Amino acid sequence: MPRETIRKIALRLMPLVLILLLLEGLAWLIDARLNFRHKLVSALRMMEVHNQPTRPPDDVDWPGNSIMVRSAAPPKSKLYYVGDRLIADADASGGSTLIYPGGVIANPRKSIFIVGGSAAYGYPYPYEMTMTAMLNRTLATAGYMTYNVAQVGFDSAPLVPIARRVVKHYEPDVLVIFTGNNEWVRWRPTPQAGVSAARVKLMRRLAGSRALAGLEYLLMRKFLRPANAGTGNHVSQQNLFGTTTAFQNPLDPEVFDPKLWPRIKARYLANFRRNLEMMIRDAKEKGVRVLLCTMPIQYKLAPDWKHAQPFYYDSRRDVDVPVLVERLNRLPEGEGYPVALEELERALEADERIPILHYLRGFVLEQMGRHDDAEVSFEDCREHMIGNLGSMRSVNETIRETAEANDVGVIDLKMVFDEYEHQQGAYFNIDLIHDDCHPTPLGHQIIANEIIKRLGREPGNTE
Repeated sequence: MPRETIRKIALRLMPLVLILLLLEGLAWLIDARLNFRHKLVSALRMMEVHNQPTRPPDDVDWPGNSIMVRSAAPPKSKLYYVGDRLIADADASGGSTLIYPGGVIANPRKSIFIVGGSAAYGYPYPYEMTMTAMLNRTLATAGYMTYNVAQVGFDSAPLVPIARRVVKHYEPDVLVIFTGNNEWVRWRPTPQAGVSAARVKLMRRLAGSRALAGLEYLLMRKFLRPANAGTGNHVSQQNLFGTTTAFQNPLDPEVFDPKLWPRIKARYLANFRRNLEMMIRDAKEKGVRVLLCTMPIQYKLAPDWKHAQPFYYDSRRDVDVPVLVERLNRLPEGEGYPVALEELERALEADERIPILHYLRGFVLEQMGRHDDAEVSFEDCREHMIGNLGSMRSVNETIRETAEANDVGVIDLKMVFDEYEHQQGAYFNIDLIHDDCHPTPLGHQIIANEIIKRLGREPGNTE
């Protein structure tokens, strides 16, 4: 092609190039204030569907060696509901800021970094009500600074490269790992509507341009809605407590065979353990003290909060749940509770895997004033729930075993929350977890107090 032709084409394209550069620069300025690209990438990650555990990515997509930390944000007045419940004092807008190693290393204070999901982030409460702000207010005179690199919706896999970047470039003194609620957050009983990993990867690559990221973000906010995470007619996150919707829409074994769940659960727990071990290994190589935290439990969470739950595992139906419940409903209130308890315990002896039966047993025990036993039954329900926020006893056992095997400290927040509630004459962590899994401001204060207690102890001391 002649040079003159090339020159003419270049001159014609120059205004378009200038406009694109101007748009890109403007998008970078807007993103620096609104942080829309991070929100876009986080939303895409939440919409992915995985039926197998995922491996940790090689790195995070924040520029250079930066990390995204929790920070204060202007409050929003919109009321925040979880299922059918209003959460007082909540402000789900959150706030995040990119920081770089130089500013942290130059700070003479010792640094504490918190890694985890939304519970560690402080969702859905304002920054000032979270453990990070509480730690910074309390420990400033003791020479510590706390940075929260937790990310809403993250399971343990994407936390691995975040923790690796922290210990490699930021010279932390303490790494607090508070994760475990989200290991099945993108698992579905069957292939359903969602965004494939390949499509997410393409959209994230395009989002390298802030202008395209802004366009993607606007389109997502306008047109996309969260996919139904249930099966059949089940609606995800409808009622926070109770069994009403669980009875209305049980898991159809033709849609998902519940007998597959134990193997799926074992694979995810093994993957969770590997991810914890990788974070511990990376920290130890840099001489960083590690504290693992168990996950406190909202005992009375509805069994079908995320997914429909099975009425039976075997087609022979050793327990006919609808018939049993109808019979229990005919019993007189109060004097019928002992009979109901006997019936439920016989049913659970026949098949202990049915979460709804454990929930009903917990309800009956609570009405009988046997609160300690009721907590155990509600926890049994959580343990046998299929999918996200189920298997919490197994998750916490994995955390404790991993801490012991790798000689690092563990803060047993599950036990700490329970003890606090019982000392107040209360049960079920209603005051410490207002929604499905996120500590309340009071819960964050308890967590902050436990971290402060541990700062003067040896890493392997778990007393």
